[in-house]
Amino acid sequence: MLILGKITKNEGVFCEAGIAIEVIANALCIISLLTVTAVSLDRYLALRLHLRYKELITIKRAIVVLVIIWIIGAHSGTLWLYKPNLVNWNVIVIIQLCLMAAIVSYFQIYRAVTRAIHSELTIKCSVDQNCEAMNMARFKSHTLSTFLVYCLIMLCYLPYFCVVVVITVTGPSPKNPRVTDTNTSEKTENITQDYETFSCYHFSAIDFEIADIYLGWCILICVLNALFSITACLANLLVLVAIRRTPSLHSPSNTLLSGLALSDLGVGVLVHPLFFSQMFGKVTQNKNIFCEAGITVEVTANALCIISLLTVIAVSLDRYLALRLHLRYKELITIKRVIFVLVNIWIIGAFSGTLWLYKPDMVKGNAIIIILVCFSAATF
Repeated sequence: MLILGKITKNEGVFCEAGIAIEVIANALCIISLLTVTAVSLDRYLALRLHLRYKELITIKRAIVVLVIIWIIGAHSGTLWLYKPNLVNWNVIVIIQLCLMAAIVSYFQIYRAVTRAIHSELTIKCSVDQNCEAMNMARFKSHTLSTFLVYCLIMLCYLPYFCVVVVITVTGPSPKNPRVTDTNTSEKTENITQDYETFSCYHFSAIDFEIADIYLGWCILICVLNALFSITACLANLLVLVAIRRTPSLHSPSNTLLSGLALSDLGVGVLVHPLFFSQMFGKVTQNKNIFCEAGITVEVTANALCIISLLTVIAVSLDRYLALRLHLRYKELITIKRVIFVLVNIWIIGAFSGTLWLYKPDMVKGNAIIIILVCFSAATF
């Protein structure tokens, strides 16, 4: 609705949808983070309390904790309406508390599990002790999976957290443009001349210009993109190598996952470095670098994002067909047919990416249609 209001220039739809998004997004993000932290504390209490866990940690008390979490989330969401200046501080405090609580919990769990596994009680060959060792191993596996989920969520929150900290600590530029910019008419003429001389497909002079207040933002974005580029390349490359070298993983489902890893690897190899180059050209005011990198970023980013989205939907449909077809699944869903689907997905992605070059007005409409179709397919 927000994008629709922006495209149709409908201020009412844009304003109402924007307010709803700010409130709901802030609330649900805080609720998700607090809930994941509560899960980590629950794992720690399960190990700490041992036999008393079932007596003290009941479903009713867990529901009370969830209700409190939702109240805190609702407060954090509505805070944007009447105290927008406190939103950033509220986010920083909550993320720091959750991070510290999770680190302490998992550190204590790691120490306890390691001590129990290497103790003499788990080595002796009695029935009860073997059962205890199996329970400890099962607990360790469950805790490890929970910890990995938490790390993934924190990795998603990290860029937002860094940006919020920078905004809150540094604040706006101390320079007042109304005071320092005394020659307004001359600057307007320069911008008009830039519009006439700047030529780079659908980029304008305003896209190329950079104010002092945004210089720190550009540097921060460049640093984060460099870090994420390395992470995306290594992680997805490991996935592709593992699936390639393990014959037992050669299945239609894993072929789809390989396609997803390949598109994400393309983001790490192409989009992140090119976006870094575009921002570098903007900071250094090099029009050639900005233009060439910017065009490539727009095309590759649009293409690979659509490819990743369509591949994720294909994975969800594959899981549905595996449940629906049952014994006929292996007969109908073959690796060759999956590769054919992936080729079509990449053709659609390539078309969506190059659409920006010759039909820029249709890019948003194309993205909206694809997202709605994918959402409908994944939901129903």
